[in-house]
Amino acid sequence: MMKKPGILTVLLLAAVLPLAANGSAEPAAAGESDDKGKIEAVITYLEGRVAVDSIIAETGDAVPPGSKVSTGSNSFCEITFGSQNIFRVEENTITTIAISRDSKDIQVRKGAIDAIFDRLSVFGTTDDEFQIRTPSMVAGIRGTVFYIKVEDPDTTYVCTCYGTVHQESLDGSTEQDVTAYHHKAYRYIRTESGVEIVPAGLDFHDDEAMEGLGEKINVTIPWGTPSE
Repeated sequence: MMKKPGILTVLLLAAVLPLAANGSAEPAAAGESDDKGKIEAVITYLEGRVAVDSIIAETGDAVPPGSKVSTGSNSFCEITFGSQNIFRVEENTITTIAISRDSKDIQVRKGAIDAIFDRLSVFGTTDDEFQIRTPSMVAGIRGTVFYIKVEDPDTTYVCTCYGTVHQESLDGSTEQDVTAYHHKAYRYIRTESGVEIVPAGLDFHDDEAMEGLGEKINVTIPWGTPSE
């Protein structure tokens, strides 16, 4: 089990619910910090056409902070950083990824990403969280399993698969902490009068997909089991 961090004091609060690891995972060679404290994100798997800053990518390529990652039809890639942290950039996606000690920000312009963030101590503090930005909402995430899809320029689907995600409409008019032990989803729909939040079902992904991602980093998702 990963170490349970303290309560966040940053604006976008995301409570941590630990995941169960399959044994004692050794730190991965790819995506670890180097001696200078640099956080390196690395493409550890891909299929189809994937580009980083418009250059065709290959497995093993680094993803420097601020890189634009894009995928074509029937294409995706998996990016790891630290040990036990992974996210998948799904097909037909455009996202800008800024992963470093000074920046933990992912912007999804179109398409979808799904992720397991289970060991963010690589950043050297328990007070760090990722911000996932879309055209209609912002999510604050730590130690969480989640799926986010920009369905169109005005609609974002967000599923807290396991853990807690702080969710806030892009205009700042509404916010909520969403905790789930087995998927809880909403749609953020931008309208002329503001952003509407609508409960949603389990779309675009399932247990098997998330479990398969967890296997890549030796993490088991304890569905239905609250953290201790």
